[in-house]
Amino acid sequence: MKKLKSKRPEGSSRGVTHRLLPLAALALSVTHCGGPDIDLDAPQSGHTLGVTSAALSRRQRAVFPKPAHARADGTRDQQEIIVKFVEGSHVRFRAGSWALDLPGMSALEEHRLGRAKLDKQSLPGHFTKVHGLIAGDASIRVQRMFSRSEAELDAEQEPLEAASGEELADLNLYYTLHVPTAKSEALVDALNASELVENAHFAPKYVSLAVDIPPTTSDFSPYQFYLKAAPTGFDARYAWTQPGGTGTGVKIIDVELAWNLSHEDLDPPFWQWGTMSTKADVIQHGTSVLGEMVAAKNSYGVTGASYGATYGVAAISGSSVANAINAATPQLRTGDVILIEVGVPVGGDVPASGTTCVCNCGQFDMVPVEWEQAEFDAIKRATSGAINVVEPAGNGAANLDAAIYQNRFKYQTRDSGAIMVGAADRNHQPECYTGYGSRVDVHGFGDSVQTFGGTASGNSSPDQNQWYDPSFAGTSSASPMIAAAIADLNGNRRARSLIPDFGTALRFWLGSSGTPQATPVTKHIGAMPDLRAYITNAAEPPALGNVVAAKQSSTITSVFVAGADTQLKRWSASGTGAFQGPYALTTTTLVPAGANLATGKPTSTELDVFFVGVDGKLSRVYEQNDGTWQAISSLTAANFAPPGAPIATGVQNGTTLDVFVIDNSGNLQMVSTTGNGTWTGPTLVASNFAAAGAYLATGNQGTGQLDVFAANQQGTVRVTWVVGNGVWNAAVSLSATSVTKAGGPIATGIQNGNQLDVFYVGNDSYLKAYGVVGTGLWLGPWNLTSSPVATYGARLSTLVAGNQLDVFYTTGTGDLGMASVVGNGAWTTQTLFTDALLPTAATATAAQSSSLYDLFLIGNIGLARSTSTAGTSWATPTKLPPP
Repeated sequence: MKKLKSKRPEGSSRGVTHRLLPLAALALSVTHCGGPDIDLDAPQSGHTLGVTSAALSRRQRAVFPKPAHARADGTRDQQEIIVKFVEGSHVRFRAGSWALDLPGMSALEEHRLGRAKLDKQSLPGHFTKVHGLIAGDASIRVQRMFSRSEAELDAEQEPLEAASGEELADLNLYYTLHVPTAKSEALVDALNASELVENAHFAPKYVSLAVDIPPTTSDFSPYQFYLKAAPTGFDARYAWTQPGGTGTGVKIIDVELAWNLSHEDLDPPFWQWGTMSTKADVIQHGTSVLGEMVAAKNSYGVTGASYGATYGVAAISGSSVANAINAATPQLRTGDVILIEVGVPVGGDVPASGTTCVCNCGQFDMVPVEWEQAEFDAIKRATSGAINVVEPAGNGAANLDAAIYQNRFKYQTRDSGAIMVGAADRNHQPECYTGYGSRVDVHGFGDSVQTFGGTASGNSSPDQNQWYDPSFAGTSSASPMIAAAIADLNGNRRARSLIPDFGTALRFWLGSSGTPQATPVTKHIGAMPDLRAYITNAAEPPALGNVVAAKQSSTITSVFVAGADTQLKRWSASGTGAFQGPYALTTTTLVPAGANLATGKPTSTELDVFFVGVDGKLSRVYEQNDGTWQAISSLTAANFAPPGAPIATGVQNGTTLDVFVIDNSGNLQMVSTTGNGTWTGPTLVASNFAAAGAYLATGNQGTGQLDVFAANQQGTVRVTWVVGNGVWNAAVSLSATSVTKAGGPIATGIQNGNQLDVFYVGNDSYLKAYGVVGTGLWLGPWNLTSSPVATYGARLSTLVAGNQLDVFYTTGTGDLGMASVVGNGAWTTQTLFTDALLPTAATATAAQSSSLYDLFLIGNIGLARSTSTAGTSWATPTKLPPP
């Protein structure tokens, strides 16, 4: 890091302020029978004039070029036009008509409007021109695209943006125009010619994703093979034997066209929305989807893979997938599931793929619904609120990485957060029709799936309430398997008082673990989940579990992991020799699988390992003089902190070992010992420091000061500190809000012997740092990577090798990166290993000797070790003996 020059921390600034232009309050109302009316007496909104730096640092929405000409074809509805106004324009719907609500515009909206090269003075002119395209034409009808109230959508915008670290679309800027076919093409082109319109296009025609694949149904297995153990299935039957593993307490909402909700093997939905189609094929399609997931467990019919979950339905006939998703979102909570069961053709505005159809040609070139910007924006809102959205990759045999798709399915361009599902056969080979590519996360089975529904010709009963189907197929059959798997694993996590899984970590786990697709891989569709492996291996996915390393004594180096069998495991090496193990340090089942661990040395001859047990107690095991490891001893009462919660240790005043954890109330607590003395505490260090389960880091600022860091509930980097044996200071913020993941990983390191640095991954995916020399004032943040390659929420580790400080981080593609600085020089970055581990996997470091350094990682090959003799060139990781 460069020499420090300024001494004002970022937290001392209140953010960037944008002065509003001196324009009279103005509201324009559009009617269909006259010109715009101007209301100069509209009340002011009361919005603040400032825009925080946190809001300005959020990842921007991707906006794609508008087509020069809208081409109508059979894939689009020429009587419906979707219109999206530019972000910040604050166009609203008032009493049946559009209104340009300038008084209601916030400073942040004005800033985003400026990015579109518009301002408040020019808006009325642009708005009048758009109004003129439909003025006086009674054949054109305007309505809001999203049915939830304007106020409700406005109220959730800022909290969801802050939680996700990304800008989200203002869904109140979406409208649907109902237009006679003869006028539609010209109107789309005229709307797209306006700078006020982000995009106008014909509404998509949604297509159910069922496939009829040879051989005939008489050759299909009548059994629910997908419920069996891997690799035959995803082992729902094992999940059912675990607490909550039937999907208990989890809600799934299916978004498609219709269902037969009176089927004999189906309980009523907890929620129903929209108008169902009356077409027989789509009714049976939806019925088959529900059968895979939530068919009742009884003495007849089939059993749903997540039969303990409750389900809802959102019908899109006469509406849109985007509106249905947005309507479903408030019905759900963290870890629940929205399943999308339709796809879309890309339509006439995009050239054909140039490939030849070999199967399922009626749906050839069909793609996932997030191709549509409104659908993408609705999904992004849901996933930003910790809802899991499962989205089929489509039955169009589309290579989603192809250039014709404008990078809309590339993580680097935009990421909806949905879990995208491809389809495979019984051997895990991609089906000929499945969509594929880097955006496809995971696969399910795409033919011969036993469920209920089907057709009259395939059933002997005349009553459709007793129809069963052994031949359900397509990404339509693959996707409910993934939705059910998520419900089962989150039902189990809730039953164990763990936070349900969602977001990037879950997505990468699903696509990287379990049963891989067959090799050679020519069409990427990811792995199929294995619920037994997930549930038995860790409280978190195995590759997301924690690993710590420490110098046990002058001759022994040890590395520790909380094993899948709820035992604390240790590997060790003497001198510069090979690592041996694992050795079990505990005999009870108190250590949560995959728990976060920390180490500390009360004396030079004692090493302690700390964890929060399944009983919520902060506990330890320890050894002295390289002797026998002692039994678990508890340092707090039960239910003190979340099981497996992150812990940090630090040395206060050179003699006292402090152990820190965030308790169940969000308070920073500490237990301490001096030498081999009695443990004291817990002692309250700071109230409401961060959310329970937040990561912590410690560092010594100078020789007599100990600091503790965390990212609080608002994603603000905070610090509290103590000098000597004095009183802990009130926590202060180093950063603005929403700079990093709330409660996310954080790390510290000493640069050049006298500078303490604090590291985190920002919402923009840059590796960032603050720094302070001695007991001076903090500076930062600095970007340590030149591009946004670090995984948001990634765990970090640091290593001091001589005068060099290294920070290790993961990337979104599973690479392990290292940022390094020598002395006070410039930071450099390099990729150490490609595709070595999951993007949020843990690493740990240790100095095995004065010249031999160890790097441990829980990667694709399990717990692995790399070595370096100088801290720069690292050897290829080798697997440690498995636990």
